[in-house]
Amino acid sequence: MAAVLLSSVSAFAQSGNNEPLKGDVNEDGTVDVADITAVIKIMRDGGGTAEQPGGGTAEQPKYYWYAGQTQPTSMSETPTVDDTNFTNNKWHTIGTTLTNIGKLVRGGVAGNTWYVAVPKDKYQPTADDLSTPDTSWTIVDTITVGTVQYSVYDTAIEYNRCATYLKVK
Repeated sequence: MAAVLLSSVSAFAQSGNNEPLKGDVNEDGTVDVADITAVIKIMRDGGGTAEQPGGGTAEQPKYYWYAGQTQPTSMSETPTVDDTNFTNNKWHTIGTTLTNIGKLVRGGVAGNTWYVAVPKDKYQPTADDLSTPDTSWTIVDTITVGTVQYSVYDTAIEYNRCATYLKVK
């Protein structure tokens, strides 16, 4: 039944009407299975597209950052985030555009090391002025989530909270 419905929608879409076709996500002039595939890809990659030079669109990755006392080894493609309380062992949203990060993450145990993960080669740990480099952080791992690589830092902070200051390179 789905195949019949889809073929009838496709036949209607090609009826000669010059208006944009509802459901023609990939803009090929036909509403078909390729449009369903395009929608699933958009949902999987975090949504949205951006214009490329010369026309066309490219998927924009959605970026996150992590702070916690458990070293992250992975992240689901759509993690559960804490963008309100900024608590220990949680991922936090950056979005599709990189911005400086200056947050206090709470809920840790004094004496345990904190780890921070950010998109690789895109951030520099700093002091709270978001300018002075903080060289006490050491990269201990690199993890890949979707198409984005993340650098995992050992911050050498051992308090019950972690002041996280990073500037975009």
